[in-house]
Amino acid sequence: MSGPVEPPQEQRAGEQRGGEPPGELRIAAPADAGERLRAIGAATAGVAHDVNNLLSGIDAAAALALDRPGLDPETLDDLKEIRRAVTRGATLIRTLLATGTRPPRAARPRPLDPELAAAAAVIRRLLPPSVRFTQRLEAAGCRVAIEPDALHHALLNLALNARDAMPGGGTLVLRSAERVLRTPFPTLPPPATCEFVPAGRYVVVSLRDSGPGISPEIAPRLFESFFTTKPGGSGLGLGQVRERVRAAGGFLALGGRPGLGMVARLFLPLADAAPAPDPASAWLVEDEPVLRRMMQRALQAAGWRVRSAESAEAALGAVGPATARPAVLICDLTLPGMDGLALLRALRRRWPELPAVLVSGYDETALPSGAAFLRKPFALAELSARVAQMARTPSRMAVAGGEPAVPEEAAPEEATRQPAPGSHPSPEPGPGDS
Repeated sequence: MSGPVEPPQEQRAGEQRGGEPPGELRIAAPADAGERLRAIGAATAGVAHDVNNLLSGIDAAAALALDRPGLDPETLDDLKEIRRAVTRGATLIRTLLATGTRPPRAARPRPLDPELAAAAAVIRRLLPPSVRFTQRLEAAGCRVAIEPDALHHALLNLALNARDAMPGGGTLVLRSAERVLRTPFPTLPPPATCEFVPAGRYVVVSLRDSGPGISPEIAPRLFESFFTTKPGGSGLGLGQVRERVRAAGGFLALGGRPGLGMVARLFLPLADAAPAPDPASAWLVEDEPVLRRMMQRALQAAGWRVRSAESAEAALGAVGPATARPAVLICDLTLPGMDGLALLRALRRRWPELPAVLVSGYDETALPSGAAFLRKPFALAELSARVAQMARTPSRMAVAGGEPAVPEEAAPEEATRQPAPGSHPSPEPGPGDS
C-alpha cells in the first residue's frame, strides 16, 4: 500500500463569508430551480431520441471510414476511438432515461487503473498544448464497482472544468492510489457545510490543476443546481459527477485555496468483502450525558452491546475499515454540529440498510425509510421495544448525503492517531498528491 494522501495547507475554519458572491456567480431561486429541473425531466425522452439518432449517424460514418483501404495507423486509432465514444454516449443516454424510474444497476467489480488509463487517453486529446497533463496510476490490482462509462463521464467533466479554469495554460495531474481513511473527511473546503466521507478503505482518484482554486464565497455553492462561474455554463456538471460517484457507493470531494489550484478527489470503496453485520450491536448517539447513560444501561440490560458517542462526528470517527454494521442506530435528531439525520445519511452511504430509532423532544418530522421516531420523554422500556422492533426491519432505501459542519480542510490520510471524541483531525504537513 502506498503512503497517505497528504493534506493541503491548513485553512482557517472560522473564516466567514465576505458578503454576497460576485455578480457573475449565479444560481436560480429554489422554486425556479425546481421548475427548471421538472422541465428538463419532461424533455429528456425527446432529447434522448434525437441524440441517439445523431450517435447512430456518427457511428455509421466512422464504420464506413474504417473500411477504406490505405488508412494510416493514427487515423485508424482515431476512428476506433470515435466508435468507442459513441458506445459510451449511448450508455449514458440509457442511464439518463433510467434515472428516477428504477434503481441503478449494480456494477461488477473491475480493475480501476486500466479504466483510468483509457480515460487519460481521451483527456489528453481534449486539452490544449498549453496544459501539461501527467498521470500517476498507483492503484495496481485495486478493484472497484463502478461502470466504466460513469467513471469516464466523471473524469472528463472534471478535466474540462480544469481546462476552462486555466485559459492561459497550466498543469493537470491524474492520480490513483489505495488509501485507508481513519477519520471522516469533508467533501468541501471551509466555510462550506457538507457531507463527510466515512472512514474506510478506498481507491482515491484525484485530478489536481494549477488554476485559480476555490474562493470562500464559491465553496458552499459548488454542488448547487444551476450555479456556475462560466458564461453559458449549465451549472449541472459537478452535481452529475457527484451522483455518478454516489451510485457506485463513493464520494466526490473538492478542495483548494484561492491562487493554489483545485483538487477533485473521487473516493471509490475497494470491492472487498465487507465485515458481516453485528446482530447484537447497537450504536447510541446522544449529547445529554445523563440521558445517554440511562439509555445505554437500559439497552445493555436488554442484551445489546452498546457503542455510545456524544456527537455525530465522534460516531463517524469511530468507524474504521473493518467496522461491522450495527444492528440498529439510536440517535438524537438535534445534536450540536452534525444532526441526527445527517449522521444517518452518512452511515447509510456505507450501510444502506442500517435501521434507526431517531429521538427528539420536538414534533415528529418526515423520516427516511427504515427509521422510527421516538418522542422525548419516553419510558426506557419503550426505547428497548422500539429498538428491538427496528433491528428486525432493516431499511431498504439508502438516504442522500447530509450536511454537517466542515472542520478545517484536511486530506485523507492513513492516520496514526485517533481524534478525541467529537473532535476533528487537524491537517499535518506532508508531501502532496499532485
